[in-house]
Amino acid sequence: MPGIRNPTSESHAEWIAILDFGSQYTQLIARRIREQHVYSEIVPHKISPSEISRRRPAGIILSGSMLNLGEDCELSDFPQITALLDRLPQVPVLGFCFGHQFLGGIQRERHLSGPQRPVTDEQQALDAASQLLAGHCACSCSVSEHADR
Repeated sequence: MPGIRNPTSESHAEWIAILDFGSQYTQLIARRIREQHVYSEIVPHKISPSEISRRRPAGIILSGSMLNLGEDCELSDFPQITALLDRLPQVPVLGFCFGHQFLGGIQRERHLSGPQRPVTDEQQALDAASQLLAGHCACSCSVSEHADR
């Protein structure tokens, strides 16, 4: 139809790439981001790193999956994701479920292969007024290396 086009990330200055690993929540994640007036696009996790790099996302979300890292698969099963994250080190990445496991696996692998540093547990206060964090605990625990600060 004239005047109607299918919007793509090509027409948006800033967009969030949601790499879909098969989670039942991927569509919900995209909807919640769009409710904040931010364009997001769900793409297959097997998309080439060069394709995502060329389109320059403002952020990347790794969705969940039924997979468990270490039990069902290994980091080496997803070389394109590791290559993508290496190619775009300045882009923030958020992982849900399997995506979170994957990011933790990458950090663990890099920590174990690099110089040993002291590790500490920390607590951060979260903004209770944030719509993104509505209904969640008011604090978050994390583990960080002294070099991360």
